[in-house]
Amino acid sequence: MSRYTIWEQFMADVVATADSTVDLKELFELTSFKVVKIIIKIILPGWLIFNAVVLLLNLAFPGFLVALGSFSLTPGGIVLVAIFGASMVATMRLLYQNRQLPIAIKKVGDINRNKYHLIRQNYANDASALVQEIDTLFFKCVKEVISLARDQAEALQAKALVVTFEKIYLGYTGSDAGDVLECFTDVGKAVIEVEIGNLKEAAGDKMRQLLLERIRAIQQE
Repeated sequence: MSRYTIWEQFMADVVATADSTVDLKELFELTSFKVVKIIIKIILPGWLIFNAVVLLLNLAFPGFLVALGSFSLTPGGIVLVAIFGASMVATMRLLYQNRQLPIAIKKVGDINRNKYHLIRQNYANDASALVQEIDTLFFKCVKEVISLARDQAEALQAKALVVTFEKIYLGYTGSDAGDVLECFTDVGKAVIEVEIGNLKEAAGDKMRQLLLERIRAIQQE
């Protein structure tokens, strides 16, 4: 699957990239690092399933438990039971305790989903343009998720790091993602000299992964 062809993969990559760059656990004051992984696992089988889960998270706690029992018998609920098994209830409780993040992700996804599909439609015959447009929307979504954190001062600082990541990534013009630091545009080089020290080590690995996918998508043209 690719973020250039599958909406759910696109949003899963948005979450993973935001976490790799700025640490969503810290930014959203999550009680466990597992929350981000749980959210990604729920998004990938289907955006409608993720939407249904977030609707449950908006309920008051006693109602949440009752609705969760009913939801587990629906097709979407059965999918999640298959993913999480006996830990399904405990997993949903953990997500409920940290519901600000999934609610923020759903909000961003709902705003940008039609834009994503419109890009896919308009650039179906131009792989290079498709990749550029999808990646631009991609970083827009990453920044929008971060903007919904409670602490706006922390959110602004985190967004600055994502902008750095974005400039470096979009400035890459080579064909080999294995040696990213040698292949930036002048803008990318200037940015990295000043700010790369602020990026998490995981961001470098995530950038390489995203670049490899970008290169493969363009080469399919």
